[in-house]
Amino acid sequence: MYTTLFLVRNADTDFTRDGRVAGRRDIGLSAAGRLQAGELRDRLVASGHEVAEILASPLPRSVETAEIVAAPFGQGVVRDPRLIDFDAGRWEGQTHGEIGATAEYQRFIANPVDESIPGGEKIGDVRDRIVASVSQALADNELGANIFIVSHAGPLRVLV
Repeated sequence: MYTTLFLVRNADTDFTRDGRVAGRRDIGLSAAGRLQAGELRDRLVASGHEVAEILASPLPRSVETAEIVAAPFGQGVVRDPRLIDFDAGRWEGQTHGEIGATAEYQRFIANPVDESIPGGEKIGDVRDRIVASVSQALADNELGANIFIVSHAGPLRVLV
């Protein structure tokens, strides 16, 4: 018997559509994002999986995604600040193209472990906090549980 983690990126926002880095901005889902979350909920219900716990980053886009998915399971959403998106520093609000054209980005990509996001955080700090959250969720739930974790693309990539 084993525990299953469902790792889910928050559904789309207007920033996603525009190719912008949202970072820690308090933005909710777009209409398309609410549809995506509903489709995920429907697939999860159809699969017959029970859900033991639903954790989410405290940012509105993650909480909204998690609440849409959680509704048929009668589960509340636990907000865990360790699941929050990167502190994107000066990159927050910029497009991926704008960021990719900077020397700061080239230095960051060349050495992401030691370089911080300009005005933001280090990848190692992101790793430490998301691993701590997942480790606690695993320790808090019995073997065989299904745990649903809603975070953001960057932290989930670091976790994986």
